[in-house]
Amino acid sequence: MLLNARLNSFILLFHPEFFSQEIRDRYKETYVSRLNLPYDTVHDYVSSTIQEIQFPDWAMDPVTQTRMLGKKQEMKNAIPVEDLFKREFTLKFQMADGFLNYFIMLENALDWLKFDTDRKMYLPVFKLGLMNNEGLLLFYIDFHMVSMTAMSNVSLATSAVNQEFHNFTATFKYADWRMRFDFGSKQDPY
Repeated sequence: MLLNARLNSFILLFHPEFFSQEIRDRYKETYVSRLNLPYDTVHDYVSSTIQEIQFPDWAMDPVTQTRMLGKKQEMKNAIPVEDLFKREFTLKFQMADGFLNYFIMLENALDWLKFDTDRKMYLPVFKLGLMNNEGLLLFYIDFHMVSMTAMSNVSLATSAVNQEFHNFTATFKYADWRMRFDFGSKQDPY
């Protein structure tokens, strides 16, 4: 029997240090703990609003070599495999009530972009967990040396009175990624 993969069988785990301590404390005390939602941390809350991640694609331009009698042959090129990937991914978030997740992400991005803080040059490791149809984690993809490069805007309008499904995106670049098989592991991913 062949089972089709469910495209919603993923979870993106933010590193415990992704959100600054100040942002974690402020939003946990003022908003997240008061919402009637099953989230203990700001990380869990924001992660739960992720709707989509676009895993980077890759492309290789083959090298063409001309053999005897003019026969052309394509071969793989010498570019390292890691450099064939775009090294960029985009997260699409569902806009939450009161735009809370948008402003948590925005404030965290603005805090990270400041040079006068003690934040590091890169964001901590992002872990993308992929699950089977039973919801069991099969493997993680770790994105290393991550930088946030863009965040979409929010259009507010007094004429939009209907409750609708809206989203926003955040774009990240990374230097490297590693895949780790993790089926049945009991250890904490961080």
